[in-house]
Amino acid sequence: LRDSDHLSEEDAQRFSMWMTNLLMGFENVHYQYRAGMLDDDRWRLRRSQLGITFSNPATAGWWKKSPNKVEMFGPEFVEWVEEQRSKAA
Repeated sequence: LRDSDHLSEEDAQRFSMWMTNLLMGFENVHYQYRAGMLDDDRWRLRRSQLGITFSNPATAGWWKKSPNKVEMFGPEFVEWVEEQRSKAA
């Protein structure tokens, strides 16, 4: 997970699918929070986990390089992730 650029094509596909599924889960939690279905404490924990996820160079690089994140995730979630990443930088 230190450097996804040196993965085989097959492993890169696996990593991409793993990241997509992981972030779909985060997007669902983000939606639940925005809709008032998730309390502040639970949201704080999940938000922290997302920060830990993107502190990893491979996962941060995947997000940055992913050309179709707008097609995979809702615009509100993409915008929120971008804001969180810029705050952490």
